[in-house]
Amino acid sequence: MKKLGTARGCYAVELGDCQGPLNREHFVSQNLLKEFESDTGLHVKGYPFGNSTGKILMSAESMSAKVLCESHNSRLSNVDVEGSRFLLAFFSAHVGLLEEKFMTDITYECDGPLIERWMLKYVCGLMASGQTGIDTERIKRTFPPLGFLQVMFGLETLPNDWGLYTRATSPIGVSEQKDLALALYLPLQPTGKRHVAGVKMLHYGFTSVLALKTPQIPFTGTDLDRSIHHPEFFKFSYEPTGRSAVIVVKWPSPKTGSGFVLDLHKGVRPSP
Repeated sequence: MKKLGTARGCYAVELGDCQGPLNREHFVSQNLLKEFESDTGLHVKGYPFGNSTGKILMSAESMSAKVLCESHNSRLSNVDVEGSRFLLAFFSAHVGLLEEKFMTDITYECDGPLIERWMLKYVCGLMASGQTGIDTERIKRTFPPLGFLQVMFGLETLPNDWGLYTRATSPIGVSEQKDLALALYLPLQPTGKRHVAGVKMLHYGFTSVLALKTPQIPFTGTDLDRSIHHPEFFKFSYEPTGRSAVIVVKWPSPKTGSGFVLDLHKGVRPSP
């Protein structure tokens, strides 16, 4: 039996249970990147280092770094799977409704804490690789704090006010292509410096922020304005067929019944 301990270069080394050599870790799930790559190609903007040179055609393999040992990498497999399932459910719902493939209403079920851990995995990977920044400002390469690691590996939970916040950026959905934008949430501090406060994700007419600090109150004028903490459902309806698709997100906390309802339309968004 191999001895557990530490592995040089593994960003989860502080957990003290490394095993095996360093493995290539994909900041965004490899199978999700492959989906984009096989569909319209993997066109990436702002990577690496937050560059502003426009979209670059990349391969799924190039968006990775050797920053986790074999054991820690394999222990995040369920996190990768659930993060991919969540985002691909949006694509499946849009295509199934807009192309009139659904003969009945469809429901997808996803695990909220695993989605949060998937977004946190993206944060940790970029922090450890040093491949992030804004324009010419680089974020210094550093290992994630122990608290992040404990949550990412399911050993602890996020504080009550932290976690996933989502708001709708449009009351009407029209997207028929895979749609995703991810970036570290780096608000400017009074000192003029930027610190990692979470991750911001744009997906199918929604903005989701994984808050890794207690958000400022009130939310007015911030990225969390009109957002829902721990949304429980995303419902999409398509009037021509009368069909709907619902993405249900399960959370351990008591249900509040908070979620989103969007009407889908083909082509150009209709005028209000």
